[in-house]
Amino acid sequence: PPPKKSLSNAANAPPADEYRTWVEAVSYQVGNAAHEIRNALRYWASLVTTDSSSEASQRLLERFRKADNTSGKLEATMRALVGRVRNARNVSKPLERLLPQASRLLAQIRTDLDSLGGETEGVAEQRGVINSLLARKDRYLAAITAAHSGGDRPPTRPSGLADGAPLPLPPPGVRVDFFSWGQAEEALLSKAGAVVASAEVIIGVARLACNAAHECQNLCVAPRGAAGTKAHATLKQLDNLAGQCENRARAIMVLAHRWHTTQRARPAEAIVKQANALQAAVSTGEGLALAAASCGEGGSQVPGAKLASVLARLGRLASVLATRRSAKPQARPAARCANCGYAVTGLAPQHCCKGCKKSPGQHGPKCRKELFVADGEIAKP
Repeated sequence: PPPKKSLSNAANAPPADEYRTWVEAVSYQVGNAAHEIRNALRYWASLVTTDSSSEASQRLLERFRKADNTSGKLEATMRALVGRVRNARNVSKPLERLLPQASRLLAQIRTDLDSLGGETEGVAEQRGVINSLLARKDRYLAAITAAHSGGDRPPTRPSGLADGAPLPLPPPGVRVDFFSWGQAEEALLSKAGAVVASAEVIIGVARLACNAAHECQNLCVAPRGAAGTKAHATLKQLDNLAGQCENRARAIMVLAHRWHTTQRARPAEAIVKQANALQAAVSTGEGLALAAASCGEGGSQVPGAKLASVLARLGRLASVLATRRSAKPQARPAARCANCGYAVTGLAPQHCCKGCKKSPGQHGPKCRKELFVADGEIAKP
């Protein structure tokens, strides 16, 4: 379909002026923070729903899904805002429509989080991370809203800022760049290549894969002057595929945590299955990126080189995650149950099982009844 009349095309694309560029940068950071919240929510859920078969866990998982879905909608809203700001002839119109929508979604995320509980080990840390991200999004959205209300003018340039340099982000000035890649990422990737690796390392690599998929979605936003073109339509297909890759990477994060707590082979096998599907998706995505950049209509505006780089990185990460691993993650020291002589094996943070936690000495059917010996050793009965 032809582009809407309110949008530009390659012949009359609006300039990448200081105001539009600044709004794009701040909007991306709001979306990136929403992405990080989804990562924290998925890990939080894995901490408090160890028995996913119970009715209570199912209800709690549903609340986590609702919060995750709302945060995903905020991500999509901010990407839509970037595309509209790049291409709308009248920049105020998309801001009038999408900024209130983003604020409502942010308020809904807070409401969704209020219903989440599970004050177990690690939950307070995840809640703190999410609260910090929410505060950052609040301030960034408020800055865009203030600039829009003030006549769609950019903030005053700080004294001493070099000519041509982009305007800084509003306070707190935190910039998350998922395109960057350095020595720390390479070091983590090399650790994860071992057949025996810690679950924490696998979770770290899965998070990098999730971030790469998210960056792919950011790069699929309507290019300036190419909204509604055939190239843009192809980028939308790639955006949808990248969203599926995000979900697979987050599933691997949860499976790695389960692998760590249960010490069983099934989660490790499921990690490989998800990683293989991730590899297949990357292959499809590379074809879509090439097709978008090759389109006669809008193809020249597609960030083909960046898409190729991110997809190649995602392929590397998926390949490492697909490594067949031993049934158990890297050995961890055992601890004695707080209520009996059995070892803590992951069914409860400080007890051998939930039954013993509730009634000392009374063991549930899932209790492994592995005797605690000493110095982090266990002996099966």
